[in-house]
Amino acid sequence: MSHDNPNQEPPSLAAFELRDELGEGEFGTVWTARLREAAFSLKAGRIVAVKFLRQNLLQDHKAVTRFRREAGLGISLHHPNVVRIYGLIDTDLLGQRVLCLVMERLEGTTLRAFLEANGAAPEALARKVAFGAFKGLTALHKKRIIHRDLKPENLFLAKDGHTKLMDLGFAHK
Repeated sequence: MSHDNPNQEPPSLAAFELRDELGEGEFGTVWTARLREAAFSLKAGRIVAVKFLRQNLLQDHKAVTRFRREAGLGISLHHPNVVRIYGLIDTDLLGQRVLCLVMERLEGTTLRAFLEANGAAPEALARKVAFGAFKGLTALHKKRIIHRDLKPENLFLAKDGHTKLMDLGFAHK
């Protein structure tokens, strides 16, 4: 479940140059990172997002299982309306366990942030966002995956025009 090619060792954290914190939630923190070397079939220099599970949750079997499930589901799904997950890293760093997802770095904003900044969306944008969410959910359902946490914080309005479903942590197959 670590990445696309199970015969390859997952990269070390040294392969990633952490840049800036993108945000944090109940289960972890997401950072922008640049690949120093090729990893998960991505070329060196690629900008990605890295989602770290909080240290206090590493002892919580349910949280770790959910995080690993999110990785497995995301790695198996390639669709323009679902954030791409490239791989999972589970390693020890200076005696401390680190568990993180390596994901597509998105440019844009969440639907929640857009609504807070702009109020209600114009009808044309609302339809476009709803249709993008529908296409992402359809892709999940075709793989027999139920998202189970659809909310404005988990819908991303990407600058490329796609609505992307994020956070498969509560998804179930």
